[in-house]
Amino acid sequence: MTTDTLSRTARPRPAPITLTPAAEARIAQLIAAAPQPVAGVRLSTPRRGCSGLAYALDYAEAARPGDEAIATPAGTLFVDGASLLYLIGSVMDWREDDFAAGFKSRCDAGGVDAARRLRLTPAMPGLDGAHAYLKQLRERLALAFADRRQAFQRIHDHNLWGTTESVSGPGSHLAATESIRRELPALVRRLGIATLLDAPCGDLNWMRHILPDMGIRYIGADLVPAVVERARAATDWPEASFLVLDIVEDPLPEADLWLCRDCLFHLSNADVFAALANFLRSGIPLLLTTIHTGPEPKNRDIRSGAFRWFDLFQPPFNVPRAPVALFDDYQPGWPPRQMVCVTREQVADALARRG
Repeated sequence: MTTDTLSRTARPRPAPITLTPAAEARIAQLIAAAPQPVAGVRLSTPRRGCSGLAYALDYAEAARPGDEAIATPAGTLFVDGASLLYLIGSVMDWREDDFAAGFKSRCDAGGVDAARRLRLTPAMPGLDGAHAYLKQLRERLALAFADRRQAFQRIHDHNLWGTTESVSGPGSHLAATESIRRELPALVRRLGIATLLDAPCGDLNWMRHILPDMGIRYIGADLVPAVVERARAATDWPEASFLVLDIVEDPLPEADLWLCRDCLFHLSNADVFAALANFLRSGIPLLLTTIHTGPEPKNRDIRSGAFRWFDLFQPPFNVPRAPVALFDDYQPGWPPRQMVCVTREQVADALARRG
């Protein structure tokens, strides 16, 4: 089956933002008041304010790479790709209230909306924009691509994360990796790690900053060849090497620690079990991976390439909850999660009990 065929048979993508009639009417007014012809208006999050994100609504002369276009009867609302993380899963409304909390609206037509505000509310109670982004975007991919290789290749080729700092997504941004960049070198020293396997390694956006500090042999591996090439070009660390690798099926190289960050929650249960069995065959003694610690139900089965809340210690995986090490790995406003380090003996015990 070709990629074109897969795209044609995919379910329609859900709109990232729902607009109320009042919001649609206001967009129509803004487009009608534009001093020159425009393609629509663009919603973005240019900066953080003292009480959270600040939002802007500007005229859009044309679509930009990464924009998410939402067609309305009044015209097109372009959602800035880098801002999509904070906006998916929201309802957009217009309120004639200068003191209402919500999105500040700004256009270039002589201060058209200098004192007006747009109001957005979460579409799913209890989930902020980060929750909704993680859930909806990855499930879109899984609907169109049943094969994990195709899914992750498409993420890279079309920058479906909608971010500019890293092709590996917002979880690889420097702001999102402050904790692991501090904790990982300390853990490496404490455990006496000489060789680190980082799979998936992504584009090395954050790892390249701590490789000299760790002073170890580093093996970076990823499923997408173009990502591996980006990672290779990102560092001149003499003890670094890179390869294309499928952690589910391909033999893992020898190492003292396997770092598997932001990965297992993208895989089906069957693929997680296969990756864990692959880990046992490798002889690597330690696994450092991501778990979610929020209240959401964990380990709902998915197609590989989608997303779910994940916990290695809960059913059906049931790895004994006795980690060698753990530390928080998230930034404020994101779902809480940790990096946990477990031994191959603990993983072997879990797989043996599964039968």
